[in-house]
Amino acid sequence: MFSPRELNFACKIDGIKTKIIDFHPEHLNMASYRPLDKGLISTNGDKILSNLEKGHAFTGVTKNNVYAMFGVWPLWDGVMEAWLLPAKDIEDVTVTFHRVSHRFFNYCIKKKQLVRLQTWVCTENVQAIRWIEKMLFKKEGRAIKYGPDSKDYFLYARTN
Repeated sequence: MFSPRELNFACKIDGIKTKIIDFHPEHLNMASYRPLDKGLISTNGDKILSNLEKGHAFTGVTKNNVYAMFGVWPLWDGVMEAWLLPAKDIEDVTVTFHRVSHRFFNYCIKKKQLVRLQTWVCTENVQAIRWIEKMLFKKEGRAIKYGPDSKDYFLYARTN
């Protein structure tokens, strides 16, 4: 299990002005979203919340604004799936977000002794594709009409 305090330390953030806290469902209503994410959340919010209970879920906050909700859930021993719901104004904390994300993925892989960490990215989400590739995830394939929105998604993974 990860604690927010542990992640603040591992991700090298101050835990005061910028911090990671436990995710709570009301955080979904505290952020504004890009059109792609907004549609997904509005039509599938209940399913998203039920999946979050299976793993570790956190919220990134800076200056008391929610800028991202993220976490991982287990698929089986040594394999987890990562997820991220970024706020529309995440660009305000781009450098911090990038550094924290990279450290989080590295810490998660080491702490959980993962052989694989994977995630899905909508093929239309160019920003998310660029970002996940900067996080050292490799594209493994395309799933046709995979998402709850019947859009195509790419499968990305980091393996040890």
